[in-house]
Order: sequence, then structure tokens, then C-alpha cells
Amino acid sequence: MLKNTSLAAVRCVVEGANAYGAVEKVHAFAAARQAVGVVASELEMLRHEGLLTTADVEVAYGLAARETAMLTRLVAKFGGLPGR
Repeated sequence: MLKNTSLAAVRCVVEGANAYGAVEKVHAFAAARQAVGVVASELEMLRHEGLLTTADVEVAYGLAARETAMLTRLVAKFGGLPGR
């Protein structure tokens, strides 16, 4: 599941980058941001099961935080989510 969710995040970023309209970009980047959050939670489950070290998960969390920040800025740049 981790691989599929990770790839979904990448696909959503690419979809957002290739989208023509701002609304489509916002939706794709927001979906990517959500997928990154799911990846982070899956990594935590793997750490809890002893399949990843705490150090490995901390590195991944740092990368996830950077990607989430980037996606949040992109969502804001293209008008934000409706109703927020």
C-alpha cells in the first residue's frame, strides 16, 4: 500500500503541474498533499511494527513536511480550496 500511495502523490503533483485551470491545479495539489499525509501514517505503522527504524521515519517525516509545505503553497498560489 505504501508504494501505491507514494505513487499516487507523485501522480497528483504531475497532474497538477499539467493542469490548465487553477481549479484543477488546486484539486490535484490538495490530493497530493493528502496522499503525503497517508504515506507518513503508513511509515509510522511500519515503524511501530519494527520494519523501519525511528531514524528512518524521522528522515521521511522531514521530507514529507517539506513536500506538504510546497503543496500548501501551491494550493494557496492558485486560489486555495473552496470554502476555506
